[in-house]
Amino acid sequence: MALLYKSIKNISLRKEVIFVSKTRVEYYPEELEQLLDKHLEIESLKKQQLEVENNLIFTGITGGFISKKTISDWFRRFLIRNKLKRITFHGLRHTSATMLLASDNLLRMLQSD
Repeated sequence: MALLYKSIKNISLRKEVIFVSKTRVEYYPEELEQLLDKHLEIESLKKQQLEVENNLIFTGITGGFISKKTISDWFRRFLIRNKLKRITFHGLRHTSATMLLASDNLLRMLQSD
């Protein structure tokens, strides 16, 4: 498993911006690393063409934020198209944690850190 460190800053809440300094560690399969690298290359080129500067990993067509509703709608259609059970992104996070705990991988990963 590879590690992805995400630093969360400038969280928009209603019309206010809250400044937070929080780092979250996400575990993902190593095979995903090549796909993510390729995606980041494409995003970088898109931002250069649009003359947009930000640290976003996934962006909309203007190079800015993607609406949560857009992502949720796409994911819902993906599940329907592939005849998969309905689950939210948050549900996926819980499922992943449960599977890691059940397989003892989480303990091994934490011990190696």
